[in-house]
Amino acid sequence: MPRAFLTKVWASSTFYIDYSEGIQFVIDGGAPVGTEIKCVGVSDEPSNPHASALSNTTEFWALDISSDINYFALLADATGETQTLQSGSLFDNFTHGCSARLKGSGADCPVVLSDPTTTSPSCFPGWAEVILENGERVQLRDLKTGDRVLCLQASAGNALGYCELKTFQHVELNGTTTSVELHYTDNDGNPALMSATPDHFVFRADEDVCVADGVTVQPAGEFIFTGEFAVGDRMLRYDADLGVMYTVNITSISYAIEPDYFTPLTDDGSTLFVEDVFASSFALLESPDALRLGTAPIWQNADDRFTVLYRDVGSVSNVM
Repeated sequence: MPRAFLTKVWASSTFYIDYSEGIQFVIDGGAPVGTEIKCVGVSDEPSNPHASALSNTTEFWALDISSDINYFALLADATGETQTLQSGSLFDNFTHGCSARLKGSGADCPVVLSDPTTTSPSCFPGWAEVILENGERVQLRDLKTGDRVLCLQASAGNALGYCELKTFQHVELNGTTTSVELHYTDNDGNPALMSATPDHFVFRADEDVCVADGVTVQPAGEFIFTGEFAVGDRMLRYDADLGVMYTVNITSISYAIEPDYFTPLTDDGSTLFVEDVFASSFALLESPDALRLGTAPIWQNADDRFTVLYRDVGSVSNVM
């Protein structure tokens, strides 16, 4: 079975899987009023007739609420009602995804994979810090949905502001994934680094920006994969004392293995500053804009959210 991990999607209910005696799926607390939540697991068996269910939203929503050797599905559509599905023992690997929509709308909302098909999670290490609206610094492993973190707000022309954490797209609690460490020297002459997995988007600035320029709006540049940075490339850093941004040049690149990883998803642009460096919430696809459109039902949702939890049964109580 895939490595156990936690994925937050909308918060207040819990969906978890117990792999020990067959498989048990529980959406605890139901869905927000007026919505329906569906979670599906699809076997990796090549002959599976439902192999495309997680990439075809019409097929995903059309799947019966059932379980067999090819797939399992669970639906919650009423606040306060716990939904449970108990299957027999299944021995194939499964890929899981969830989606939500207005009840009865018939809309084919995008499916958010709870365990991406990539063999490596795309995220930041748990020790990495972000800045909250009250000025406090908090590690990603301690960040909570609803917290407002330093970002560049799309609604304000990509100017400095604070965005709400809507969910974690991925959480790896006991991983051995390699991250790329981009080393640089900050404006005060102190050595520092930005760390992320190779396929996460970090902003690369086109030109030098000095503290004296007083920049508070995103300068020219683009998001590229962390693994594509080279020595001499510019990253965009926030100066907490002055409240402005400036560029830093990468002086060296190294690699490290981290035990936990987190992929936070914010609203209003889906960006944030991690270790004071400007980055996107996204990874993997051609651009963060494409991923942002695909996850719109999450970061646009203003209602109570639910949490999707995947843990080996013996560890569930440790992460609830």
